[in-house]
Amino acid sequence: MLDAARDHVLARNNRYVHGVIERYSVCPFARSCRAEGRLWRRICWTDDADVARVMAGIDELEAVQSKVEVALMIFPGVQMSARQFDAYHQRIRARYLDRSAGKTFYVVPFHPDYPRDASSAGALVRFWRKSPDPTLQFVHIDTLEALRRVDPKAEFSRIALRMLAGGHSAEDVLAALEAKKSRPSTSQQVADQNLQRFRELGAATFEQALDSAAELERLTIDPAWPDTPWMAAE
Repeated sequence: MLDAARDHVLARNNRYVHGVIERYSVCPFARSCRAEGRLWRRICWTDDADVARVMAGIDELEAVQSKVEVALMIFPGVQMSARQFDAYHQRIRARYLDRSAGKTFYVVPFHPDYPRDASSAGALVRFWRKSPDPTLQFVHIDTLEALRRVDPKAEFSRIALRMLAGGHSAEDVLAALEAKKSRPSTSQQVADQNLQRFRELGAATFEQALDSAAELERLTIDPAWPDTPWMAAE
């Protein structure tokens, strides 16, 4: 029964990851992350707000963190509302950050009842986190730092030197640097692109994809089952 339940939960999650996130490039790096074996998953069978059990799972994730970009801890037995699960996430995040080693991953909640709000790119982010089961996502800090390009001054210097070497005027260089300063961050660019795609294809397209991801019904689970080990997703 445990093996069948595990396969069922992972199938639900696969439909979400493959059929929504990757299919519509909600996260443009998701497919390569999974293909390279750097997306890891674990199922936590608890049916209540058990923080200690989650922290034990995080300890095991920390032990393999050099192999991981993104990790998903899935909670198929948790029957919390979105607001309750957000509060649960905050408790876990606070406990994690209180620990001396708690700086490896950034923790984000996902929930099947998150609303659809397309009033702005930022508001729509929670809609993309409408996973079939409540889930905590752990994103490695190094991954985020690579996206942020931590030293913009060095990048500006490279742009200026390259342009000057190519014969551009000082005015052209200043204009290019000003344009660079006003350019949105990578995360903002992704959010903007997702909003544009949402409006072009229509809400029904994405609602249908999310419904398809969740159409495999939830199973009755036993919270006493041992949590699955962390494994790379296929």
